[in-house]
Amino acid sequence: MDGKRSYAWVNGARFRADAEKVGTELEEAAQEGQLTAEALISFAASPDLELHKCFTWDDTEAARQWRLEESRYILRSIEIVIEREEDTEPIRVRGWLCDRRIEQGIGTYYALDRVLDDADVRTKVLRAAEWDLASARRHLTQLLSALDELNPVLEQLSLVETALHDIRSAQVPAEAAMI
Repeated sequence: MDGKRSYAWVNGARFRADAEKVGTELEEAAQEGQLTAEALISFAASPDLELHKCFTWDDTEAARQWRLEESRYILRSIEIVIEREEDTEPIRVRGWLCDRRIEQGIGTYYALDRVLDDADVRTKVLRAAEWDLASARRHLTQLLSALDELNPVLEQLSLVETALHDIRSAQVPAEAAMI
């Protein structure tokens, strides 16, 4: 992408570190433009780095924060499965819905039945869903604007994918014959 490049935190990010310095350090830490979470932790362990400020280095507090994340993950992951008539697929819906208050960094999870029965709670959950949709739209718009500039690269990639598929397809009968 052409133009002057800088780094900024996304709206709602709660880091006290300078985004410009962090972005530069992420580039330094990356190997050929890629970075794993494990490698990032190792890199950021140096207290001299701006990235160091983004992590919780107190193990007791980090463990508590991780358990909170696990708790949120459990609540986001459980579904209610409603069996219907024999010839139809069951309905699967999230069992707990969040009224995320992004600006405050907190949110409360509500049981599906509570959301269905309480108009105020339903409004909170729908507001969070609207925020999620707007966020997804922004992300997709950003991605598509970047992809427009990459069309020639994507066309070449498509040709490579087709060639790879053709090569793989040509090998299937020989492998199947060995079975």
